Amino acid sequence: MKTRFGRSAVTVLALLILLSLAVSPSFADNVPNLVPLNVLYSNGSINGGISAYSVSPLGQYNVANSFTLAGTSTITSFDAGLWVASGDAPTTVSWYIETAPSFNGGSVLFSGSGTFSNSSWGTAYGGAFDIYTSTLSGLSGVSLGAGTYYLELYNVSTSQTQNVFWDENDGPSQAYMNALGKIGSEAFTIYGTTSVTATPEPGTIVMFGTGILGLAGAVRRRFCV
Repeated sequence: MKTRFGRSAVTVLALLILLSLAVSPSFADNVPNLVPLNVLYSNGSINGGISAYSVSPLGQYNVANSFTLAGTSTITSFDAGLWVASGDAPTTVSWYIETAPSFNGGSVLFSGSGTFSNSSWGTAYGGAFDIYTSTLSGLSGVSLGAGTYYLELYNVSTSQTQNVFWDENDGPSQAYMNALGKIGSEAFTIYGTTSVTATPEPGTIVMFGTGILGLAGAVRRRFCV
């Protein structure tokens, strides 16, 4: 015995499937992907000629710069442009990630310390200062939602126990120093991974629905007497 499907029943079924695809959050909005390690925020490259601000324990100076994340992210490393006396090099750093500078009443969300790896950028003021891109890697568990936060550096030490300064490059960040208040922003980059949501194009949904309609027609021809 062959089974008969009504034309209207097949069409309604296909249209219902198409409609469910068009409005279903699970299909259109909740397809998470993990983007590989990338730049989450960059305040621009080292300038080496405007100015620089102490982040040394010698003067107990702290400098904080804002950064913005476009989506839920995990920070794994950051770098900063640092000036030291000629022949010296940055070694260790203490850091905060916070809602606002800690010295302005911000809440500290994450904190830590570690040892820099350094890449020479050049010199400043006729060779009086060596400038490095100093990178701290291996941050763990630093996960944040989309929004604006601050990276604060302090207690940056050097191999010769001298002062160390954070390069001013006047990028888009808002920056503050505990001794001066608002200042020009500094050179730094934040790296990590971010979770993004893949939303299918409307055309993709229509093509899928059209295929369902065609399949429904084929099923009807196969099973109708």
